[in-house]
Amino acid sequence: MKKRLVLLLTLCLLLAGQPVLAESQPARSGSTEPAINAEAAVLMDAATGQILYQRNPDEQLPIASITKMMTAIVALEKGNLDAKVTIGPDVMDRNKVYGTLVYLEPGEQFTLRELLYAMLLNSANDAAVAVADYIGGSVNGFVQMMNQEAQKLGAYDTHFMNPDGLTEPGHYSSARDMALIARYGLENPVFSQIVGTKSKDLPREKAGLPDKLDNINRMLWLYDGADGVKTGYTEAAEHTFVISATRDGRRLIAVGLKDPFPRTSDKDAAALLDYGFGQYHDVLLASKGQELESVKLSSGQALKLATDEDVYGTLANGTEDSFQLKPKPGNLALPIKAGEARGQLEVYLQGRQVQTVPLVAIESVDLPGSLPLAPKSDLIWYLLTALVLVMLVALQRHLARRNRRVVYRGGN
Repeated sequence: MKKRLVLLLTLCLLLAGQPVLAESQPARSGSTEPAINAEAAVLMDAATGQILYQRNPDEQLPIASITKMMTAIVALEKGNLDAKVTIGPDVMDRNKVYGTLVYLEPGEQFTLRELLYAMLLNSANDAAVAVADYIGGSVNGFVQMMNQEAQKLGAYDTHFMNPDGLTEPGHYSSARDMALIARYGLENPVFSQIVGTKSKDLPREKAGLPDKLDNINRMLWLYDGADGVKTGYTEAAEHTFVISATRDGRRLIAVGLKDPFPRTSDKDAAALLDYGFGQYHDVLLASKGQELESVKLSSGQALKLATDEDVYGTLANGTEDSFQLKPKPGNLALPIKAGEARGQLEVYLQGRQVQTVPLVAIESVDLPGSLPLAPKSDLIWYLLTALVLVMLVALQRHLARRNRRVVYRGGN
């Protein structure tokens, strides 16, 4: 309390005068690798971003309705979930909007949240178009947002032409990119909740229109621990899947592209997930707030750096491999506030960089001779108290002048 009072008095005098990025790990070789039918596949650890298995991970292929993961990501970042969306005429264009539908009609109103459920559970293409029109002003405008988001996430083998995944020249992605996009999406609690929902009602005013949404992701029923994400099919893409599952706190993401049959795609997803859960484990590399580097600044002060989250790595069972952590401080200009990113932690396995995690300042470091940097809540409290004190001093001076005038008049 005394320290606060000193700081307040000093203030009175003064007043009076921003996805953990990850790179791939080579897939293990050996007889334990899963036998799958998909032309391209990736198995990713969601916590670390490490790739545990890959087959043609960067091959550009049509992806069908797993496109809708990106549609949902952009909508969640740009839109208001509870906003009312009036369905426009674009949903009725059967030359562009066909396949799986919930038969939206122009003039109907839904919340953005309801349309996302229709799009991600039932895989409704008309819901995807309605979302795109609402968020982007037009389908073309929204698709530009999707491609910008893909670039931001490092999905460089991805290019979108529509929000629904229907076959169109120039619309493609890769297994690696789909895993990256899914991992990013699952970090959003709303996205994660929707893709893990098995069924949902869709309110309709007109009788006879679909009002029950059932998730077409069969793995939610078939695989123990499955909790998302999306599946798809077109003649060109064949069967595609992105499946997440969590067991004992570990979440894996399995991706398969161009799988010939629905049964083989289910088996492929299960085989990939079984492989990951059975052959790998996560290890804690650094705890949140654990000092990883101390940098001596030119001012003579020390900057202590840590991560603002627990950092894990993924290792094959029975391996003697170990991770190497390389802290890389950066931007050492003062002042520095506690929690500010001031570098990065590079994580290596077998000489390959597999993760990059931000490093943050454990404590504030001030300019030499300056007041300590206070947390925002404390600073507001100081400023308000100082303002009150300044007003009290001003009032006291005013009363003193007034009393002097009264005494002077009384002397006459």
